[in-house]
Amino acid sequence: MLYVDDNHFDRRHFRDRSALFDAHPILGRGGDVRIAVRTTDTAFWLALCLHVKEQGGTVFPLPGDTPLDAARRRAERSGCDYLLFGTTGEEALDRATPLQPSRSARAGALIQMSSGTTGDAKYVERSWSSIDAEIDGYIAHFPAAGATPVVACPVTHSYGLISGVLVALRRGVEPIVVSNQNPKYILRKLRELEAPLLYSSPTLIATLTLLTPEAQPLFAVMTSGAAPQRSWFDGARRKIRHLHQQYGCSEVGCIALGLDVSAPHRVGVPLPHLQVTAGASAAAP
Repeated sequence: MLYVDDNHFDRRHFRDRSALFDAHPILGRGGDVRIAVRTTDTAFWLALCLHVKEQGGTVFPLPGDTPLDAARRRAERSGCDYLLFGTTGEEALDRATPLQPSRSARAGALIQMSSGTTGDAKYVERSWSSIDAEIDGYIAHFPAAGATPVVACPVTHSYGLISGVLVALRRGVEPIVVSNQNPKYILRKLRELEAPLLYSSPTLIATLTLLTPEAQPLFAVMTSGAAPQRSWFDGARRKIRHLHQQYGCSEVGCIALGLDVSAPHRVGVPLPHLQVTAGASAAAP
């Protein structure tokens, strides 16, 4: 079903996890649960996410390095009823802490936070149906998503979680989620595959291309999060066969996707499930 680094987790593993969640006094409540989770156990988080999505519940993933006090504050402000906090999944389940949420909402959703670049970060709830529409639009617009995704970015964020993991699972492709951020390890994983599609950040991609000889270019790379610098972009094009770029945000997910982009500012065209309007020119946005 998927890999986390060198470890394979099959469908039976996820079925067993779902049974464990069903038997849990909190997670067993089905769709009537809003939980925040902070763990570095990537396989546990993905199993929990798929389970909550299936049950129609609401989940708020927090970065694995979030301190306990900060995790509690964010969970309460987002309206979550419980916080699962722990290094391992088992520890997180055992430490399910009841909260006093500042607001109440019941519709099943994935909670994300905006970047905060234009003000205070906001809590954004995306319904599972809107995420399914994004996945369908992404697959229709991006046939190359059928390659083997190597997701070297956080799967607590919509870029890695939806574009990287959920799209692959919908296609029936086993994604490889990389928690080991050592560039040499990532390059080794890419070399093991015939047609890997790397999802990562501009910073890590820049490091990987510095370590990549032009005679052995990376097969396919997806970048997102910031427009690449022209100096890096021109060099990277010689070391990447297929360089793709997507634009999106936590509020609505992936908006536009560019295939084999020819310039840093080209983010492609909108996904088919969206309607996008803009100003008449760059001078009048």
